[in-house]
Amino acid sequence: MATSYDMLPDDVVYHILLWLPVVSLLRFKSVCKAWCSLIGSSDFITQHLHLSNLRDNDKVIVLGPSQFDIRSEPCFSLNFLLLSGNNFQVSTTLDLPHRFDDRLSCHGDIISCNGIICQVHKFDSIVDPHDVSLWNPATKQFKLLPKSEVPLPQELGLVDLSYGFGFDILTNDYKVVRIISEGIGNTLKRRVEVYSLNMDSWRNIDVVLPVDINVVSDPKAPFRNGIYCWSGWDSFMENGLSINRNIILSFDFSKEVFGTMPVPDVCLNLQDCKLKLALLRENIACIEWVYHPPERENWNCKIWVLNEYGVKESWTKLYTIVLDSKAFPRLLSMNGMIIWIKNYQFTSESRLCLYNTITQELKSLPYDGTFPLYLQVANYKESLVSIESADCAIKRVSGAVNK
Repeated sequence: MATSYDMLPDDVVYHILLWLPVVSLLRFKSVCKAWCSLIGSSDFITQHLHLSNLRDNDKVIVLGPSQFDIRSEPCFSLNFLLLSGNNFQVSTTLDLPHRFDDRLSCHGDIISCNGIICQVHKFDSIVDPHDVSLWNPATKQFKLLPKSEVPLPQELGLVDLSYGFGFDILTNDYKVVRIISEGIGNTLKRRVEVYSLNMDSWRNIDVVLPVDINVVSDPKAPFRNGIYCWSGWDSFMENGLSINRNIILSFDFSKEVFGTMPVPDVCLNLQDCKLKLALLRENIACIEWVYHPPERENWNCKIWVLNEYGVKESWTKLYTIVLDSKAFPRLLSMNGMIIWIKNYQFTSESRLCLYNTITQELKSLPYDGTFPLYLQVANYKESLVSIESADCAIKRVSGAVNK
C-alpha cells in the first residue's frame, strides 16, 4: 500500500525535510533507504545548515565539570546545558565517549562552529598538555583528534597554547589552528599548527605573526566569513614608558595567514580595561569592562560593534550596562544576551545570570551545577554536519565494498 510520502513529489519532500529540526531528521532516516540517503547527503546537510543560519534560532551551549574535588577520582563527565531564549532547553550530565589517561582539569575550552564543538581538554597533570576533540551534540558524533607529529613542549609553565576553530569554504574543510608560544621575553618562540578534518592530521605552517603580540586564548571569540579572532595585546613605547594595549589577532582559514585589527580607542590600555570578543548579529563585537573599578559597587561593561570589517573608525558603542559588584561577563550571544557570573563578596557562592540588552531585563539562570566560574560557554546552532574525516569515510566505504 502506498504511503503518503510515496505520493509526494521528491522536491516537495526535500523542502519539507529541510525545515525540520535535527532530532526529527535523525529519526526519519529510518523511514526508508531513500530518506536515509537524502538526509545524509552533503548537499542536504549544506542546505539545512544554510537555512538554520537564516533563522533566528541561536542557542547557547554551556559545559562545566560535573564534579570538582581535588581529592576525587578522575572526572570523565560534564554538565551539558543548552540555553534557548531565557530557559535551559536541555540540562543533563554528558559522559565523554573517550576515557582520558589523566584527570581532566576544570579549565577546559570550547569553540563552536556550524554545530560542531571543538573541545580543548586540559589536564591536572603536566605529562600531556592538552587533548582536542570535535563533538556534534545533535548527532552524538565524537572524535578525539590525533596527536601532532611534533610533540608539544612539556614544561607548561613556559608554554602557552591558543586555539581557533572554523571552516575553510574553499576546500570544504574544518580546521583547528593552534599557536604554540614557548619561553618568555627574548627567548619567546612561536610556531603554528593546523589540523585538517579532511586529512585527519596536524601540520606546521610557515607563517609569521604580524606583530610581537601576546595572544589571549579566548575560544568564545568570533568566527566570521572564514576568519577567526583572538583578543591579545602588544607593547609600544610612549614618553619613555612601555605601554600595553589591546589588539585583535585574526586568522584566515582559507589563506592560512594572520592579520590584526584595531579595537576602540577606549580599549587600548590593557591596564584600564579588559576585552572579550563576540559576534552580535553577524558583526564582530567586543565587551569592554573595568576589572577592578575604583567604586566596587558600580561595575559596568560597554558593548561595541565593528560595522565595517577592519575599519577602526566604524567601531560604534551600542550599550553601557551597569553590573553588580564582582560581575564578570562570559559571553555575548548572537541575539544580544549577556551571560555573566556574579560572585558574592566574602563567600564562595556564585551564580549564573542573563541580561537582555534590548529589554534590560536581568534574571538568574537555574543552573544547579557547581563552580559557575569554571563553565565554558559558546554560541551554538544544531546541525547535521559530520565530524567524520574524509579519510575515514573513504576507508569505511572501501571496507563496505570489499565485503
